[in-house]
Amino acid sequence: MTMACVLLFRSVGIGSNPLWVSLSHYYHTTMNRFSLVLVGLFIFSPCFCTFAEDHSSGVSPGEALEKLKEGNQRFVEDKAEHPNADKDRLADTAKNGQYPFATILSCSDSRVPLELLFDQGFGDIFVVRVAGNTSGGDEMGSLEYCVDHLGTPLLVVLGHTKCGAVTAAATHAETTDHLTNMIQRIEPATEEVQKANPDKKPEELITKMVEKNVWNAVETILADSRVIRKLVEEEKVEVIAAMYDIETGKVTFLGKHPKQDEILKKPIVKRSLRENRRVSPRSRSRDNSRTPQGMQAM
Repeated sequence: MTMACVLLFRSVGIGSNPLWVSLSHYYHTTMNRFSLVLVGLFIFSPCFCTFAEDHSSGVSPGEALEKLKEGNQRFVEDKAEHPNADKDRLADTAKNGQYPFATILSCSDSRVPLELLFDQGFGDIFVVRVAGNTSGGDEMGSLEYCVDHLGTPLLVVLGHTKCGAVTAAATHAETTDHLTNMIQRIEPATEEVQKANPDKKPEELITKMVEKNVWNAVETILADSRVIRKLVEEEKVEVIAAMYDIETGKVTFLGKHPKQDEILKKPIVKRSLRENRRVSPRSRSRDNSRTPQGMQAM
């Protein structure tokens, strides 16, 4: 309404009147100040602060790795400090949010309690656990959420000795339907290691197979996740492999994928969520053998 009056007065020549000039100046000054107030209210409103909030832990990938190494060393030496493990820390993270310094994709084995073996507490590490520490669609979504939204600078894929899931894949153990789907993601690693060591029994190669499976998971993350690989290319995030010895408690960090640069140069691998896994030829034949007759051609 006010702007319409301004345009009308200008059209009939009133704009040259000194009184009009004063009123016009007052109008524009007032509106400018009002705009600044609105912008200020928006910027400092709780809603805006929620989106602008920095969720990062404030540490570099190297510093995050050092914290994990130091924590594991304390655990191995039976000198764990159990930091950030009291109710005050619990209440603080509930009120102020979580700022983990590392993301860890590990096996769901009950002998691999990550907060204990890295001597960390509430809100320190973001853990994604699945049998065989594979990086399927659901796991990838959790990893992307953590490194992108929570800003963790380090992503560790952690395998462990005597892994039951890898052993099942290596020995062709009978599995249930859903467990079979999970095992199929592991089989490329077990078959590759077995092929390279034809004179040895699968049981003798489990540790090598576990390590190969870890590297395959790292490669899948770098090859499939546009979000994570972009952060890696910008040197904001590091993705590394590690192995945990369930007898000694020691974690050995293996570093970045030896072919990381080569992987990052390749186009993003586009898969459907159900297809986000590596399936070996043997797995396909096993699936077909379990499929009711008449459905195999579908």
